[in-house]
Amino acid sequence: MFVIFNHILSFESCNQAVAIKILYDYSANKYSIPQDTIFALEDAISIPEISYQALRVLNNVVRNRQIVGGKFLLFLADNLYLSCDSQLRDKSFELLDIVNHNQDISDEIFHILELERAVIAINSSPLDSNDAISYLYEMTEQNQRLTLNGFIMLDKIMNSQFVLDEKIFGIFLNISKNAQRLPDNLINKLVERFDPRQENCHLIDIFENLVKNNQNISAKLTLKLEKALENTLISDQVLSIFVLLALKDSLRQFFNSFSDAGIKLVSRIQSVLIHLLKGDNQNVIRKSLNGLKILITFHKVELNQKSIDILLDLAENAICDENMKNDINILLNTSTLDYSQQYKMKLFNLKYTSNDELL
Repeated sequence: MFVIFNHILSFESCNQAVAIKILYDYSANKYSIPQDTIFALEDAISIPEISYQALRVLNNVVRNRQIVGGKFLLFLADNLYLSCDSQLRDKSFELLDIVNHNQDISDEIFHILELERAVIAINSSPLDSNDAISYLYEMTEQNQRLTLNGFIMLDKIMNSQFVLDEKIFGIFLNISKNAQRLPDNLINKLVERFDPRQENCHLIDIFENLVKNNQNISAKLTLKLEKALENTLISDQVLSIFVLLALKDSLRQFFNSFSDAGIKLVSRIQSVLIHLLKGDNQNVIRKSLNGLKILITFHKVELNQKSIDILLDLAENAICDENMKNDINILLNTSTLDYSQQYKMKLFNLKYTSNDELL
């Protein structure tokens, strides 16, 4: 009988709804379903017309303590990140929790489950949630993405607490470092808390990562950042943000605005561009190299020895492609290199595919 159900679920769309209804009634009476049929139901979840009905059967399967496959577990985990239906998110967490007791699950799914558990704990007892907040901080620091309920939880905390725990800012910073998109409503609340007269290092780092992640910067935040340029405690960090914004838009226009600026400011811009070369974002590195070329061409800036060393190190890094190496050569050919730097430059320009060729 189940062989027939498997065939219907896989190939006979006209009879799928009837087959799933029979399987639902069967599993609701605590009868076990063969593993092949469970796998066929997992495939059926991706079919919009029968997805909900297939999910109801698999819900019974899990509650009957049967083993389910990785495809269904990924479906449940994805719901925690993508579903706008709060009831579906809650049901997905509940099923994952039961599955965790029924069978071994991957580390990836387990970490998502425990992260969501921490979010639920914070929502349930916001005044007694230090351990759960610390856990979220540690997990996001290890590149774990935050779930949708996690963002909702952060929104509640932002609304209810006048002074935020340092780890909350740390969670926001980790999320932005992980290149996970921050919802606009949370960004706006962070902007509200940003005081240009204070040090605000975490917030500045978050805003810098927003630009790196190609998220929009509001006019209100731009105005606050302009005021923050007057704050000597954070002005260099803030300048980094404006340089990053320039890298996204018109580099030439941005650097031309400094044509009459003092040497000190132009030197700071050079330092920012060199600092950006140390990251792992290829697009930012390419644009930073272009920015340095503009500075050297139109502002007659000379690279210092430290900047030259950083360019040489970048040329030997695996992240550096041929176009980047060409830009580095252009920059170094206009600079004064000492003997060891000249040797290093010749070495990275050699074309060889083996150590024998190099020798």
